[in-house]
Amino acid sequence: MKYADYNLFGLEDEFNGYRLRLGSYTGTAGDAMTSNNPTTVHDNMKFSTKDRDQDTSSGNCASSHGGGWWYSACYSTQLNVKGSITWGSFCSGNCRASAILIKPASYC
Repeated sequence: MKYADYNLFGLEDEFNGYRLRLGSYTGTAGDAMTSNNPTTVHDNMKFSTKDRDQDTSSGNCASSHGGGWWYSACYSTQLNVKGSITWGSFCSGNCRASAILIKPASYC
């Protein structure tokens, strides 16, 4: 099993669009969430849905790709789309399952 571990996973409040904040990466799956490429970055992006488009694309990524996510324009990672899980170059729509595990910072 491959994994990606970020030493920080934070979300801002509703007023700030539930912006995603990630820390440093370690793991075996490759870092598919942080990037210097504005078309594939997810860190520091607001959460977009079909009815609340907050991505940087001229279109609506959530509507086009079938689910809410921290899109830029549009994604290199998408873990919540039925039948099309993507994690960078490691898994291009052919992964069958994913899990997001979060623990309070006081336990890290």
